[in-house]
Amino acid sequence: MACMVMLLKAVDEGVGAWFFGIMQGQAELLETLGVPTGLRPIGVLAFGYKAPGDRMEGSSVTIPRRTFGHLVHRGHWRED
Repeated sequence: MACMVMLLKAVDEGVGAWFFGIMQGQAELLETLGVPTGLRPIGVLAFGYKAPGDRMEGSSVTIPRRTFGHLVHRGHWRED
């Protein structure tokens, strides 16, 4: 939950953020970050600002959101 709160706060502050698991290069990453011996993190939070000229891409931009009425069902399912 602490990670989620930090990710939400980053959005509020206009900062990009993501959580990722460490699949490769764990030893190098832990050494670079100075993680004490004996600790094994399950993931990492990364934060940053977009570069000048960057623009949003991906499905969140190209696919419109569904309306509230299509997401909330009150007592029955819609057929449309």
